[in-house]
Amino acid sequence: MQHAIGAALQPAQRDVIQHSHERSATFGLFETMRPDYAVLSGAELAVRLDQSRALFAHALPVMETLYAQIANTHSMIALTDASGLILHSLGDDDFLARAEKVALRAGAVWSEEHQGTNAIGTTIAERIAVTVHGDQHFLRANQFLTCSSVPILDPHGNLSGVLDVTGDRRGYHQHTMALVKMSGQMIENRLIASAFSEKLCIRFHSRPEFIGTLMEGIAVFDLDGRLLCANRSAQFQLGLELGRLRAQTLETLFGESADALIARAGETPGRLELHSGVSVFASVEFHARPTPGGPARSPALSLPGSAASGLAELCTGDARVQEIVGRVRKVVGKNIPVLIGGKPVRARKCLPARSIAIRPAARGRSSR
Repeated sequence: MQHAIGAALQPAQRDVIQHSHERSATFGLFETMRPDYAVLSGAELAVRLDQSRALFAHALPVMETLYAQIANTHSMIALTDASGLILHSLGDDDFLARAEKVALRAGAVWSEEHQGTNAIGTTIAERIAVTVHGDQHFLRANQFLTCSSVPILDPHGNLSGVLDVTGDRRGYHQHTMALVKMSGQMIENRLIASAFSEKLCIRFHSRPEFIGTLMEGIAVFDLDGRLLCANRSAQFQLGLELGRLRAQTLETLFGESADALIARAGETPGRLELHSGVSVFASVEFHARPTPGGPARSPALSLPGSAASGLAELCTGDARVQEIVGRVRKVVGKNIPVLIGGKPVRARKCLPARSIAIRPAARGRSSR
C-alpha cells in the first residue's frame, strides 16, 4: 500500500520521510507486516554495551535528567548505538509496557532495515534530527508512536549513536525535539571533554554569559595548533563544518599560538578574534598528559611559554620565591624563552627558594 505523507510537513521534512519510505520498500518491508521483534540475549547485549561504554557512561546521567523533564507524559527515552541497537531505555511504566509489545527496549534493533521508517532508523540513515509522527511510520504496528531522535557524534565526527524520545502519538509535544537536541549536545560535549589526554581546549562565545552553557563553542587543539575536534556550536560560530575546520590551525582560526593561549589557561575569559573578524570571549583550558608514575605535569614546567598557567604551583610562601615568580610573570607571553633549573629535592611538594634559579635561556634551545 502506498503511504500518504502528511501535507502539513515542511518540504524538507516531507522529503526525508518520503525517501525513508522508499528505502523501507527496497528492504522488502510492507505496511502490514509483523515488525522484527528479535532481541539480543543478556550476554550479547553486555558485549555491545562494552563496545559503546564511553557513549553509555556519558549518556546515562543526561538521560536521567531528560527523563525528569518529561516524566508522566506517557513516553520513554532510548539510547542506541550506531547500528540502531537499543542499549538502554527508561520511561513511564505504563508506556514501557506498550513499548515492550513492539520490542522498543534494550537489545532490539530499530534500523530502517528492521523497522522501516522510524525516528531512530531514519536519523541513522540521514544523520540529522528526525521526528516521525503517527502514520508517518512505515509499519502500521508502529503508527501509535511519535518518535524524536538526534544523532550523537563522537569527537571525530563519526556517528556514535542516537538519542530518542518516543511516546504515544496522542501526547505529542512540539517542544520534545528541542529537549532531545539539547540533551544530545550535552552528551557530545561530555564525550569531547573526556576524549583527549593532552589538549588545549577553547570555550568561546560572543557573549560571555554563554561560556559554560550549551551555547558555547568548544574547539580542541593539539600542542602544535592542529584542530582535533569542534562541537556543533563551534562549527556554527566559525562558519565551517568539521571536515573543513580540520584543514585550519589555531592561528588561522583564532590568531594566537598554542604557547600564547596556554599562558592564559585558567584565567578569566578574555577576548579573541575569529578568522572572520568577529570578536568573542574565550576561556582557555590546558590539560597535560600525566607523567608515568607521577601526577600530571604542570603546564608551566612542560611547555615553553606556558608559565602563567602553572606559576601558582610554586607555592612555598617564601618571599624570595614570590620575587622570582613575579619576574617570570613579566616575560610570560613575550616570546622570551625561560629556563627553570634547580637541584632535585626529595619528598617535597614545593621547591625550596634556594634551589630555584631562573635566567633567560639561550635562543634556539629547548626550555622544556
